[in-house]
Amino acid sequence: MRDKAPSSDALVGLIGTLVGAAIGAVISIVAVRLAARTQREQERAARIARTQTARALVTAEIDHNLHALEGYLAQTDLENPLRTYSNLSGREWIAVHPTPNWSTIAWERALGDLLSGASPAEMLHVFSLYNDLKAYSLATELAVRYHTMQLEGKVDDALVAATYGVQGGLARKIRQAGNPLRPEAVA
Repeated sequence: MRDKAPSSDALVGLIGTLVGAAIGAVISIVAVRLAARTQREQERAARIARTQTARALVTAEIDHNLHALEGYLAQTDLENPLRTYSNLSGREWIAVHPTPNWSTIAWERALGDLLSGASPAEMLHVFSLYNDLKAYSLATELAVRYHTMQLEGKVDDALVAATYGVQGGLARKIRQAGNPLRPEAVA
């Protein structure tokens, strides 16, 4: 009996190696694609979580600012039952109490994440609200300065009334807008 020729053993070994390499390559490609897909899904889930967290933080911050505004306005309205005891008029109270220090930390830090999860209309309304809060503080400061100048006889009543009118108009606008990140607020 004759033994197999060395060349046929080498050929079988070569074919086995090639088949093994092909199977290994296919398994490697499948594993790489699966890992890449898993990574994309994890990145997407993390992006969604960041967006939801940013939205929740900014929503809470806006609620806090609106509550602070309501508390501030309650103290300036002489007829408001929530007003604490004071014998100062509304304008006098405003003169000695600065507007609340509006919180903007969540808005400033979460802006990038919020952009990917809020509609352009919501972003415009949120930006407008923060801008209006800042404008309200500036209008209040200006009204107080003009009121002080009026008491010194340096400006007339019309200018003081106009600045308090601007301040009141901004307060109404902010209150009417409410929290733009709450579904019932955005029209």
